[in-house]
Amino acid sequence: MKQYYYPFLLLASFVLASCGYYEPIDDIEEDNNSILKNESDYFDFSTKSKTNVTIDYGPLGANALIEFFDEFPEQLDADSVPVITGEPFFAGFADADGVLSASITLPSHVSDLWIHTSQYGLPSYVEAKVEDNRISFTNQETKATTRSAATRTVKNPQVWLKNSEYNVYTINPWNDRYGTPIDDNGIISEGTVTSQTIHAIQKALWGGQNQKPQKVFNDKFLSPVLGVINTEIKSEGINNQGQTVRYESAEVWMTFLSEGAWNQNTLGYYIYNTDNPPKSRYEAAKLKKFIIFPNTSVAGHVPFEQTNPSANNVKRFPKALAPCKPNTRVQLLYVDDEGNVSTQFPAGCSIGYFLVSRPEKTGLPLNSIYSIDFKNIVYSDGALNSNKKTLTVSFMTPDGLAIYGFEDDPGVDTSYEDVLFTIEATPKESIYNPERKILDYKTTGIYGQSVEYSTYMFEDLWPNQGDYDMNDVIVAFNRHILFDSKNNATKITDSFTPTQPQGSAGHTNAFAFVNSTIMACNPSVECSEGIMQDLSGAFVIFTNTNVQRGQTATITYTFETGKGPSKLNLSQYDDAFIIANTKDPMKGNRTEVHSPGFKPTSLADKSLNGTNEDAYYRTKDGNYPFSMQIADRNITPVSEGISIELEYTLFADWVRSKGATNGNWYKCHNRFQQ
Repeated sequence: MKQYYYPFLLLASFVLASCGYYEPIDDIEEDNNSILKNESDYFDFSTKSKTNVTIDYGPLGANALIEFFDEFPEQLDADSVPVITGEPFFAGFADADGVLSASITLPSHVSDLWIHTSQYGLPSYVEAKVEDNRISFTNQETKATTRSAATRTVKNPQVWLKNSEYNVYTINPWNDRYGTPIDDNGIISEGTVTSQTIHAIQKALWGGQNQKPQKVFNDKFLSPVLGVINTEIKSEGINNQGQTVRYESAEVWMTFLSEGAWNQNTLGYYIYNTDNPPKSRYEAAKLKKFIIFPNTSVAGHVPFEQTNPSANNVKRFPKALAPCKPNTRVQLLYVDDEGNVSTQFPAGCSIGYFLVSRPEKTGLPLNSIYSIDFKNIVYSDGALNSNKKTLTVSFMTPDGLAIYGFEDDPGVDTSYEDVLFTIEATPKESIYNPERKILDYKTTGIYGQSVEYSTYMFEDLWPNQGDYDMNDVIVAFNRHILFDSKNNATKITDSFTPTQPQGSAGHTNAFAFVNSTIMACNPSVECSEGIMQDLSGAFVIFTNTNVQRGQTATITYTFETGKGPSKLNLSQYDDAFIIANTKDPMKGNRTEVHSPGFKPTSLADKSLNGTNEDAYYRTKDGNYPFSMQIADRNITPVSEGISIELEYTLFADWVRSKGATNGNWYKCHNRFQQ
């Protein structure tokens, strides 16, 4: 704010910087700088832009929480568990058809992004581009029309020996390095598990939430009873009419639902006499085992996410090469002691399941004999595992569909969603087990949460000429939004922290904030001590930003169910301003400094607007604003008395182009050297 000004045009040299050269910006406007033109003739200095978003996941994406990141967000923590690092710059729910369609405000520098969702059956990550202010993605796999999975006759089925040492066969051959099944037996079809069932499974394993917790613990779903874990083919059951029906055999199908693993997992089953189950790992090794899916990896999940290597030394493959698809149905095959293959499982036998994990870093092709390490096989029966732990949970839907979840790494995360599948039979009563836990369809509510942030920067000499270092008042702003499946906010918490350098302003400046959209919804409001609401409706957050530098103040708005504002529109109406050079910011006729595009409040001295250097809160030559909202946090302040474009060397070109180029100028700071 200092009362002197360093005209940058007197500097004879350019600044060579990593982000570009310094260029003078006095040539932007050649007209008479003293003339006040129409507001629309000036650059608005906005670092955000309207973007039309259309994301279509199809029925499996119903009510999916969709997040947008400007860089790949998933990393491994100290326990080698994948976690989301960083925060999305936007998040919102798809509708009941799996579509998110909105006009949202995004940082203007974002051109390449990652679309993320944890919803079962959907790709975790999708790369996308912002083109012509549009983001568009349609997931073709989940948009396909579901085919009927009717029972069909399988003629002369066969199995193929894969590993004689561990008695491993496969019911589907494969010949590529990734493990894509080849349906030589005619036993693969598209599944018919509904999106409602898949989402109910998801909420059961996520504790009723619609947004996946960072770490999930579901040991409470474990069962110590073998018959509840595995699938028994019974000789009799109770049909829908309450009658006892006897069976000699049953046909069995597995439907692969989804996966949430970093490892590439091989999934299969083994068969044993119900009355004589294997009692040790040694006995299990002698049983015939049958691979169903050589690799349960799906498109959009690690490692089939992208074409180039990425973080954590994880080998990445193109999404198009993913070997498995959600909601894929496979009829299981029975092999008797003589090696005869049939689709009929005789009553009195049971089916157990196994998983073999190979780390995502493994580069060996799956058609290599060394690529699947069967000595690390994990069984659904915990007694057969080397650590004696059960790594499988099982549910039953009310209509008799059995659901299984495998954990491939019993470390600090026991989600049991690394591989998810269902088992069904004809007749369905032949595998019904009344002791199996019924899936709880109740939820704790569908909601999401996201964090938005920005930085407000001010010159306090308005409407007079300033030094345009934009550091007289700097306030870091964070907004945490809790919202429902309709994208209506249920609770908003705004926090503000002055971060300008010590001594950057000689004036006593107050900081205030307005959001008419929020207040129009009549929320209950809770404020930090010291926050006051003035007669214009604005909240005066800080009465003296020099003294209150480094302090954080919050405003929390809580809304009645269904009456909160749409989170898609919130950032479009934010208005932060300073009340310059005042000891009593609550009084009228005050000096308010707003960002371009915003209007003074009813308490402002409006006679100052358009005088001296002012043109709607920017200079008449169009070169500088008196206030800006930067779509980023942790902005490095400009040195005192140094015009902003001398240390942010892309700023000049951004202004000259009226925002068309160098939208990321605020990410390229270079300390100016005279």
